[in-house]
Amino acid sequence: MKKIISIALCVAFLLVCSPFSVAGYNIDSNGVIDQSEALNSYDKLQAYFGYPDDWFDENAWPATYGGCYLDNTDLVLCFTDLNDEIKKQYTEICGENIKFKEVTNTYNDLVNAVNLMVDNPDKLSCKGLHIGLDTENNVVDVKVSDISAVESIYELCKSIKNSKDGLFRITEDENAGQSQYTSYSCSDGSVINNVVSAYFSLGVWAYRAGQLGFITCGHPFWTDYYTTFDTNAVNVYYGNNQQNLLMGTTASYLSKVGLTYYDYTFVPVTSSWVGTNSCYNGYTIDSVYSSNPLQSQVVYGCGAIGGTWYGEIAYNNSVSILYSTVTQAYEMELTSTNGIQFGDSGCPIYFTQNGEHKLLSFQSAMRDDHHGYSTRADLTFTRLGATLFT
Repeated sequence: MKKIISIALCVAFLLVCSPFSVAGYNIDSNGVIDQSEALNSYDKLQAYFGYPDDWFDENAWPATYGGCYLDNTDLVLCFTDLNDEIKKQYTEICGENIKFKEVTNTYNDLVNAVNLMVDNPDKLSCKGLHIGLDTENNVVDVKVSDISAVESIYELCKSIKNSKDGLFRITEDENAGQSQYTSYSCSDGSVINNVVSAYFSLGVWAYRAGQLGFITCGHPFWTDYYTTFDTNAVNVYYGNNQQNLLMGTTASYLSKVGLTYYDYTFVPVTSSWVGTNSCYNGYTIDSVYSSNPLQSQVVYGCGAIGGTWYGEIAYNNSVSILYSTVTQAYEMELTSTNGIQFGDSGCPIYFTQNGEHKLLSFQSAMRDDHHGYSTRADLTFTRLGATLFT
């Protein structure tokens, strides 16, 4: 199992501090939905499984396991062959705060179906797909830009059980594959602000190789929407125009791993004023969470434009394919009425567990309905080698 990295860091955003009510949730005086017991049960489950190094590991899960998700504050475990022995075994592993559900498809089959589509986009007869792993409904949710692609999906995945009978939920969406990231590039002089910004949000402070800087989203610095990055130094300012204070310049190691984007970059701070600026003040995040989030897990964000918002993880992994380019992220369905706005990209996504606030990912993009996608935080820090600033 990946270990939770216990570190403290400050991020520049505000937490809603007044109580509010959401039907069916346990909410404390700080307006935080408490799913701690279910998440603790999930941590025990992952420890028992020996969490795979990669979510895409094939056949890494027990043979009858069908995945898990959160139902309000309960962890629901799914199995294709549910019996009293399995219930007893996993209750001993996870504790009493769990439910069981019998399903048709194994988690291995669901993951392997996603693998086949991600690895073989040239064999699918449409230009765009969006793939989400829906463990609550025990299906691979697929949106295709052309419904005629259905038969090519069935053909590609014919070796997997139930490939034509319950493995997929396929619908047509002419924008499939295109909504994962905002498609714009910022010129020299792009603006950042941790409270009000017209462009993107300050993420988290970090040291990399002894250099103080901050991690934020990467897509404002992509010169080609799908394939290339601006390797030249781009100035980043604190404020809403180039007359505001220069914070630093982008580094050349912008994020790309194979065909998969992890939408972040590290910006070294080059200006001495930053060390004493009030933008260091913020809400404390206690640690970084390295496991995958659960479907229906409640998460929070606070962007430069949209302010504080919260919602649920819609799919624990969401994959888009457009013209053989693959992007991967978590997909969030927002519950709060104030949705993600343009300019919120780069803000941290976090959740609570046992009274601690844990960094999960960074805001990456939004759909037209202001629901959002975020990129993995644990991969960010692993690949950048950053020690978070305290």
